[in-house]
Amino acid sequence: MQLSLDENIKITKSHFGDEQAPLLVIDNFVKDAEQLVEHASEQRFLANSPHYPGVRAEAPQAYQQLLLGQLQNTLIDFFDLEA
Repeated sequence: MQLSLDENIKITKSHFGDEQAPLLVIDNFVKDAEQLVEHASEQRFLANSPHYPGVRAEAPQAYQQLLLGQLQNTLIDFFDLEA
């Protein structure tokens, strides 16, 4: 699977609620996102966490690499994470 960043990516940073919790919205992240939909349709989804109320499957390696490669610094900075 070959994934690339969409040229129309839009990142909106905001905070909400009394606690001013951070919210990061990323629109148009992946170009040709249909590849991800097709991949997801072929996966086996499991309820594998007592902390998450739903089913999920692991994201494809190509998506994980694109996410970290393109957004790692944004995520670290915005959510004040340790690198």
